[in-house]
Amino acid sequence: MTAQEREHAIAIAQQTLDRIYQDQTALYAEIGQATVTERGIEAFPDFQDRYRVLEAQLQTALQELKQAQEAVAEESAPNAKACPKCGRIALSDRENFCIQCGTRMTYGTDRTVFCINCGQRLTDKTIFCTNCGQRVR
Repeated sequence: MTAQEREHAIAIAQQTLDRIYQDQTALYAEIGQATVTERGIEAFPDFQDRYRVLEAQLQTALQELKQAQEAVAEESAPNAKACPKCGRIALSDRENFCIQCGTRMTYGTDRTVFCINCGQRLTDKTIFCTNCGQRVR
């Protein structure tokens, strides 16, 4: 085995070990979350304060994110796609589900529909297509 092959074998072994450590950490997190969900944080007095601080920080960060996303939405076109649950603004018109929380995306207060005749994008309040005149509802 050459020196280069040995270095490659070491790198592969290290990557495998890193992945196993990551899996182990994720498993511990799942076990901890399931235990806290089942027994409540009160069963772990040594961790209560840290847990409550983190929960408060999480809620504050989520509120700040939602406010920032709403500000971007107000500056964007009135029919920009925004997640109705978390407020994330879509990066493209092709996003049907939020990549942050998985909720179905919507266009502002209107849903987007398409003309069956020409494919023109319309709001769900449209009766006739603005491009070809086809009745859409």
